[in-house]
Amino acid sequence: MKHCVLLVEDELDLAATVMDYLELEGIQCDHAANGVAGLELARRHHYDMVILDINLPRMDGLTVCRKLREQGVATPVLMLT
Repeated sequence: MKHCVLLVEDELDLAATVMDYLELEGIQCDHAANGVAGLELARRHHYDMVILDINLPRMDGLTVCRKLREQGVATPVLMLT
């Protein structure tokens, strides 16, 4: 079974590096560059984990995480600081 991770990171170089490492391990990775887009992806798709930056444009990572939890999404979240 292939795992799928959502990466929400606005720094594109860092996002590309993280995605490359995950893909080397056989982990599929979706990417969003801002909090609003990340929240929408997390609402519409099932992920095994969310890697979430704290300082994001449009909606910060803590707010994204809080909104997911309020909606009953219990996917594990790894916060990047």
